[in-house]
Amino acid sequence: ETSGSVKLWKYTVDGNVETLKEKVEIDEANKLVSLTALEGSHVLDNYKSYKIILQVTPKSEGGLVKITLEYQRLNENDPPPHKYHRFLVNVIQDIDAHRLKE
Repeated sequence: ETSGSVKLWKYTVDGNVETLKEKVEIDEANKLVSLTALEGSHVLDNYKSYKIILQVTPKSEGGLVKITLEYQRLNENDPPPHKYHRFLVNVIQDIDAHRLKE
């Protein structure tokens, strides 16, 4: 991946298939990757803007990943994106489990 690239994802959250086109920005100096939603089903139905920020802090054995979701609701009654946060935590845990097997 390179900074500025655009990716199209198809994934399942809470049993529903969704798609998301996102722009990737990489800040290698701060070990940070941000993913900004451009188009997509479901995510942008409830949120005017949606951005995922992943920052890695290296540790002596492995590292720590901080997940930040920045979003703006379309309507006051729209729920916070808890299901997407859980999804991201699961993805990070799956990556971690895979890396431990290597």
